[in-house]
Amino acid sequence: MNPLQLLRTAKHEVYLGARNLKRSAQATKDKWWTFRVSRTEYKFNLARHTSHFGDGALKIPASSTFPVNHLMYDSALPIEDFPKPAPRRVFVFWTGTNEMSENRLKSLERLQKGSTADVILVSPANLDDWIVPSYPLHSAYENLSLIHRSDYLRAYFAYHHGGGYADLKPIEGNLGELIDKINSSSSLWGGGMKELGSHNVGSALGGKLPREQRANFSRHVYASCFAFRPKNPFTGEWLSEVERRLNYFEPLLGQHPPTNPFGTNEGYPIPWFSILGNVFGPLCLKYQQRLIIDENLHWESAPEHEYR
Repeated sequence: MNPLQLLRTAKHEVYLGARNLKRSAQATKDKWWTFRVSRTEYKFNLARHTSHFGDGALKIPASSTFPVNHLMYDSALPIEDFPKPAPRRVFVFWTGTNEMSENRLKSLERLQKGSTADVILVSPANLDDWIVPSYPLHSAYENLSLIHRSDYLRAYFAYHHGGGYADLKPIEGNLGELIDKINSSSSLWGGGMKELGSHNVGSALGGKLPREQRANFSRHVYASCFAFRPKNPFTGEWLSEVERRLNYFEPLLGQHPPTNPFGTNEGYPIPWFSILGNVFGPLCLKYQQRLIIDENLHWESAPEHEYR
């Protein structure tokens, strides 16, 4: 037997030994589990598989029974090889018929004064003016919480219209300048404020991706302050995935519609981050070479009651 064949045989023997050792260890563990459960009772407790966000009112699945990785799929929507420039406008959404609070009005005024781009408030009164006739809003839209309506509209507007977006929060900086930076380089599709921190990343569930997201949070664009060229692969994949998820949630939304702006009522099916952060964040890593982080944009951090 020649030396190369000897090496191959030895490598295979090592592989078989490692495989058999792993199987033996698993068999031993299975025997222990069988012994253990034979002496205990089991009752499924959903609370053990649920996390809480914020003040505890928002429930988030701690486990997932439906693994999917949207980073594997291209846009289901048409994209342009050379996306058009991002228009010099910044969208702000107010998705309910409730009056805007004084703090929100102050944030809107600050945004208007600080931006060299046009700031456009989109509300139920003028939303139809921005709907593409050949591409209506997803049929689940009316059953979304007000927060999730905003999450959906970010993807819809970024893909179809391009330009900037900002939450009604105390944001400092000029989004008009961000748009100019994006348009100054044909290699850039978008950009925005840097993610607030690793704690705010809408992490994937399972595998290595959540750790990569947290470690690379500074490469994430903050999903509350950004700008994009329209119809680029990022925005196409973003809207495509959000609408695939809404296809799944739509029947459940009909059975359990929201009863408050945040969708914190029992049974409302869409977890807090699942149609924004969990889609947008991973795409920031996939396409980070096409994005720019604008260090001149920042959020003047404040307790929620001071900006809501």
